[in-house]
Amino acid sequence: MFRTFHGAVLCIATGLATSALTVQAQALAEPTAEGYLYRELFGDGLERDYGIKIDGYMQAGIGYNDKSTAAMRAAGNSNFPVAPGDEGFKLEDLHLHLKKPLKTNILPRISPLPGPMPQDVSFGMEIDLLYGRSGQPAAMFGIDKEWGINRPGNTDPKTAALNRQNFLAVPQFFVQAFFPVWNGIAVTAGRFGAGIGYEIAPQHRPTPNVFYTRSYAYVSQPQQVFGLLGSMNLVQSRSSLVSAEVGVVNGWQNLKDNNDTKSLMGAIRWRSADMKQAVNYAFITGNEQTKPGEMPQAPVSMITSPRGQNRQHHSINGYLEIGKGWSAAGELVYGSQDGDGRPDTVHLLSGPRFSGAKYAGANGILSYRLTDRVKTNLRLEHFRARDGFGLFPLTAVKSDFNAMTFGLNYQLNKYVSIRPEVRHDWQSHNNGAKAFGAGTAEKQTTIAEDVVIRF
Repeated sequence: MFRTFHGAVLCIATGLATSALTVQAQALAEPTAEGYLYRELFGDGLERDYGIKIDGYMQAGIGYNDKSTAAMRAAGNSNFPVAPGDEGFKLEDLHLHLKKPLKTNILPRISPLPGPMPQDVSFGMEIDLLYGRSGQPAAMFGIDKEWGINRPGNTDPKTAALNRQNFLAVPQFFVQAFFPVWNGIAVTAGRFGAGIGYEIAPQHRPTPNVFYTRSYAYVSQPQQVFGLLGSMNLVQSRSSLVSAEVGVVNGWQNLKDNNDTKSLMGAIRWRSADMKQAVNYAFITGNEQTKPGEMPQAPVSMITSPRGQNRQHHSINGYLEIGKGWSAAGELVYGSQDGDGRPDTVHLLSGPRFSGAKYAGANGILSYRLTDRVKTNLRLEHFRARDGFGLFPLTAVKSDFNAMTFGLNYQLNKYVSIRPEVRHDWQSHNNGAKAFGAGTAEKQTTIAEDVVIRF
């Protein structure tokens, strides 16, 4: 076990040093890496004539922890509750991205933008296609979750983990429109990332994802929704930009509605005029139980009941450029799942008479840019899951989870970046229940590294 762990440390250190010595310096200026392969093969006519961009990336990673045995690693997901779950090498995401950007002064789910409001109506769209281990959590009920190509793992998670099964998913397909009304209004319709939380699922640039492993807050948040979202600029002044959003969606990761009611989502986003400071508040609320007779939608929805059982998630997060290479980010999350305690209100793990659960978390990131190519990052986390809710399927252990992660972002050239890191997790307020090492340990140290190649 420790030979594997320390061997992986040596492998990552050697790989980083070798890359630094062998990769020639390349300018990070235009043309960007995004779309390079398509432009080389087919030219730039599609973008020039129609404003449509086609790009992609490949993300692969490797990681090991100091608690897993060979048998645990062979069974898969032995890194849980740390995500990604597999130890060893894996293809995280082969990602294709087709997009026609809006001409707009507001980016739905992301940010208001400085500058004058465009005076014309604009239409856009986006389609994402991914294949890899990340396709499993990206799949949505009612569509790719049920595709034959994703069998047997879409109905048998243990087999998927054992075989390191890769999944095919279409995590986003939506259309957008911008209207030059008031300070600018945009509408999004289809399947799209929820935008509720600091981290995002894909590795598109620019990205807030400075680490390979995911925060507990990210694990707890909704990833995708299907529905309609309206975004509006409220304030466009010399000092501040403020936008608001409200949407009606089917629920968490759900094209096939499981209870005949919709969920409400919304956000308020503030930016300083120079875009160096940001604060976001975003939420989603609605009944998430599956009604009797419908196929359970685990692991996203773990409750079945003939009555409405509200679930909500709230995130307050922000970002600050401090100066002289320093920046900071942070997030607070709170969530709850109602349960009326009746015999026919059932949690798929704990059984009948489910009476509700809550969770909360906080994390902070401090970053320092050493050079144009290298940035160091430190993340501290605390996540309170004393009801065993919020982190499933990574874990259902009732506990507080704490983590400290140190990592580097190393941009080798405009196409290739790597993110080596060391992470230490430990439990508290767990009453002896152990979440790491397949239930054998209360703490775990993980070393990991990924590479992202853009094309």
